[in-house]
Order: sequence, then C-alpha cells, then structure tokens
Amino acid sequence: MAGFVYILKGDRVEVEVNWDYKGKTKIMIELTDYRKHPFNISLFIYILVIVSFVLSKHWGIPFYMETGGNSRYVTSLPSISVLLSCLMVVSAFIYIISQGDFFGFRKAEPSYDKVMFIHFAEICFCGPVLMIWLFIVMNALYV
Repeated sequence: MAGFVYILKGDRVEVEVNWDYKGKTKIMIELTDYRKHPFNISLFIYILVIVSFVLSKHWGIPFYMETGGNSRYVTSLPSISVLLSCLMVVSAFIYIISQGDFFGFRKAEPSYDKVMFIHFAEICFCGPVLMIWLFIVMNALYV
C-alpha cells in the first residue's frame, strides 16, 4: 500500500530530467526502465528462489534457513523475499500507471527519480537475496 501511495503522490505531470547517460550505462538504464515493460530484476530473483524451493522439496534436498541466535540484525531468505515481492508490486504499479488508466487513476508518466529510487532499492535488496540464496544452495548441495 505504501508503494502504491509513493507512486501516485506528487505532481503527475513532471518535466523529464535529462540525466545524460552514455554508452553501456544508457543501454542498461533503458533495459530496466519499468515504465516500458513489466519485467524487473526482483521478479527474476523471486522466481529463482521459488523454483529452487519447489525443486528442493521435489528432490528431498533440505534448505537450512535458520538464523542463529535470533539477532534482530540478521535476515533470512523468507523474510527478505517479502521485500522483493513489495518491489515487484511497486514496479508493476509504475508500468500499469504509465500504460493506461487504473481504478480511476489517470494515465501518467511517473518521474525518473521514482524509477531511479526503485533501482536503488533493488540494489539494496536483490544483492543480499542473491547472496543468501547462493549460500543456502551451496550449503544444501555440498554439506
């Protein structure tokens, strides 16, 4: 809900900022622009995590996801996967709102700053999820 409010708040008609990216950076930013397509990095990593859980159950390989000591500074794959799903929903709102009307909200072009903020949030969440997932899979396969 907070992501939905974040996407819809503020001025709906905003002046496009020219960020002047060149080369590979410009190509990468255009490929991951959520206003043009519904696919995002969070979606791919979330699907990877879910498929690995399903395959581990099918093949009988246990995944150990406990956090030792119950420290409040430790995260686990199931808890951080919820944050990935929140990023997927916010990215979907950006795509839906920039493509057409949605529940009475008029079509609008979300600002480039909002898209860049979601990119930054994906860097903060997708990297640790991928690392935790890799450690869990390596632990399950080799220990």
